[in-house]
Amino acid sequence: MPETANALRRESRKTAAVLGRREPVLYPPRILSGIQPAAGAHLGHYFGTLRQQVDLHHRYPGQTFVLIADYHVLTRHPDPTQVRQNTIELATTYLAIGLDPNKATLFRQSDVPECTELAWLLSCVTPTAAMRRVPTYKTAIERANGEPASADTIGLLASPVLMAADIFALRATVIPAGKDQVSSVEVARYIARRFNRAFNTDYLPLPKICLTDGHSVVGIDGRKMSARYRNVIFLFERFDQLKAKVSQIVTDPTPRHAPKNPDSCNVMALYSLVATAAQAEAMRRRYLEGLVDYADAKRELTLAIQEYFAPFLDKYAELKRRPDFVADVLREGFREARDQARETLDDVRRIVGLAAD
Repeated sequence: MPETANALRRESRKTAAVLGRREPVLYPPRILSGIQPAAGAHLGHYFGTLRQQVDLHHRYPGQTFVLIADYHVLTRHPDPTQVRQNTIELATTYLAIGLDPNKATLFRQSDVPECTELAWLLSCVTPTAAMRRVPTYKTAIERANGEPASADTIGLLASPVLMAADIFALRATVIPAGKDQVSSVEVARYIARRFNRAFNTDYLPLPKICLTDGHSVVGIDGRKMSARYRNVIFLFERFDQLKAKVSQIVTDPTPRHAPKNPDSCNVMALYSLVATAAQAEAMRRRYLEGLVDYADAKRELTLAIQEYFAPFLDKYAELKRRPDFVADVLREGFREARDQARETLDDVRRIVGLAAD
């Protein structure tokens, strides 16, 4: 093993020559997106990120990877049976809303163990103090329901490193992210710079952030739609369930025939997402002119949600009858993802001085 920094650099240069690397290392555009499995996708998931992910895979066919982050969800100590069920449910949802497995690689994070080994290698150049400053870590501790000690696990602290490993294992260069996820991509860039500097290489790419125009969707209680608040409308609600939830949407006490402010109305905020532009503008005028009451608006919202998601619901019902097809898609996905991750891991093992296949 090299005994000095200069010797380490010389050894790294030899490794780079063996790998055939030339500066700068150029990678083709490759998208990696994903989400943690939850008990059913809701409107917040769809308009916040899922729709944008599906749109992107049409722009980058063959170079899009979609990860179901079942390792990451374990930091919240969920029921094991629910983890498995939610993972399959999320895969089914992706396919139902238009993800084409011929254009994108859909896979489970836990099916690619190379990512966890890569995470260990990256953790060896990542300061603990830096991880404690990550906004998502601090937020998770604050939300620990008065028991921050039980939430403050190594897994939670190291989650950004595992996320970085997911990115680098697939050599992803573009990461779709909402504004609240930018810090996670910045952490991955930070880790890549530390690794490249430590081993005098430019092997790990610095992923770019693709800011999505996803919406922050309001829940039925007026707060951000989130399962944590129990205020969600699921994509595939039965009509009676949908109607009941929409009827609970919080509104102000403006009299029935009085003009209303569409910009501050929770019903209108949701209606604008699922209605056509012409329908939304017509509803807006009716609000301003006092020609609609909230009961009418809620009925129209219910019908608009049903109509918007009807094609997806048909596909979802078909996929629920074909669980083997969903399993096959995940099986093919993990094979492709593992092939890519093995190649990366072999390279990184050589760079750090370990034996590789």
